[in-house]
Amino acid sequence: MDDYNIPENLTGILLAFESISDAETILNGPTGCKFCPSSLSEDSYQRGSTFNPLKFSDEFHFCQPRVPCTYLGGHDYITGSGNRLDRLLSQTEAELIGIVNSPGASLIGESLITNVSPHIPVIRIESPGYSQTMGLGYQYGLTHILDSLELKKDKKKDCVNLLGISIWHLNWEDSVADLSHLLSLCGIEVLTVSAGWSVEDIKNSGRAELNIVLHPEFSSSVARWYEENCNIPSVCEELPLGFDNLETWLCSICFQMNKDPSPALELIKKYRQRAYREISAMEEKKKLPRGRTFSVSADSSTSCAVTKFLYEYLGMVPAAIRTDNKLQKYLDDHHLEVSDDVLNTQTDIFIGSGDMAASMLFRDMAAGVAVVESPGLKAAGIREEPVLGLQGTVRLLDAVLNSLMK
Repeated sequence: MDDYNIPENLTGILLAFESISDAETILNGPTGCKFCPSSLSEDSYQRGSTFNPLKFSDEFHFCQPRVPCTYLGGHDYITGSGNRLDRLLSQTEAELIGIVNSPGASLIGESLITNVSPHIPVIRIESPGYSQTMGLGYQYGLTHILDSLELKKDKKKDCVNLLGISIWHLNWEDSVADLSHLLSLCGIEVLTVSAGWSVEDIKNSGRAELNIVLHPEFSSSVARWYEENCNIPSVCEELPLGFDNLETWLCSICFQMNKDPSPALELIKKYRQRAYREISAMEEKKKLPRGRTFSVSADSSTSCAVTKFLYEYLGMVPAAIRTDNKLQKYLDDHHLEVSDDVLNTQTDIFIGSGDMAASMLFRDMAAGVAVVESPGLKAAGIREEPVLGLQGTVRLLDAVLNSLMK
């Protein structure tokens, strides 16, 4: 398997708190553990309209608006950081506070007990989990947050929660908007989303009739928490990316909610017809996608959805994929042999994160790319660019077909 830096457990925990609009995340550790998560958080979920670094030139922020830290170092590993935590807690105006030990602080048993007790929930995570995945860290943080709040449980008719989409996921707000629109056509309201929500939103999330799991890597244990504590069932179909997956996803949800999926399916049908016309036009120019190769490097749910869509809908052939057991079974069932060294396998189209896409293009390992995972390619993002849903499917198709046309 290709070896490159993937965000790990600590980043996932921090971003779980950072996904809450009115929460404050405090990192108890050195500044070296702060800069990257703070930057990721601001890039993924901008809470303010403008950013003035001078406003955050205080003792704890280091000119970054997010994730203040106690800058442990030297004698602090002996004397502790209690005084700094007290000062930070006394300054916050948030509705919820998460305090997380860095790996170094947790290894020496640094205590997170403070003398200041704000009149809001304070969640303390002593150990960040070290080498576990980002998705597990995100779920670990979210379940601690849910445990700390008292959720409302009176059900709101025809309402669902979207779980498993995090602020780390590329263009998550656009994907949520697209999926919410499709569900609204079927008479289903999205009550809360596990990214960009407020403390009050989290409390109201217990009122949903159904939880919809998107990326299970980021939500399987969270869905179980809701089932056990709020009696909310969940549905987990394959990721709604690709026409077939999207239709199955909608039909499964509508079946659970006793709704008619026809209005949304009719809209999908219109885009199927548009895609057919474009692919037919490519046939005249002898540039059909059938038989061309692609590689995928993304989380398992995205890799599986992309692989099935490009192979079954466009007739493209996978060259290299970061696989898991489920996807490997699909490849075996279809007698497809692929490399797991995505970075060093020649391909026509690469699908993955922006940094890997740039690397593949720079080294002439791919003729074209489609970015579906963070970090994206650095560019102004004014128009909506969903990764999931109907427009996400069309976006992926456009990127693949336009690259092949060149």
